[in-house]
Amino acid sequence: MAKGDVRGLMVRLRRGEPELRVILLSIHEESTVAQSAVAAGADGFLVKSSIALELIPAVETVMKGSRYISSIASPS
Repeated sequence: MAKGDVRGLMVRLRRGEPELRVILLSIHEESTVAQSAVAAGADGFLVKSSIALELIPAVETVMKGSRYISSIASPS
């Protein structure tokens, strides 16, 4: 998905389900991509290469109302 599409996607998802929790999954590891996803309204951001280790903690964190950013994409 192109970067510009994330904000539109989040608007459409929230319009239909305002309480929906969203964790975006990406191949991009740059922290700027994760920050853009959260700024667009995502509750979490996971990098595909870390999904085996981070999926369950990400879901648990987001379901508790907090944000989750993949450790690979977190700024140093």
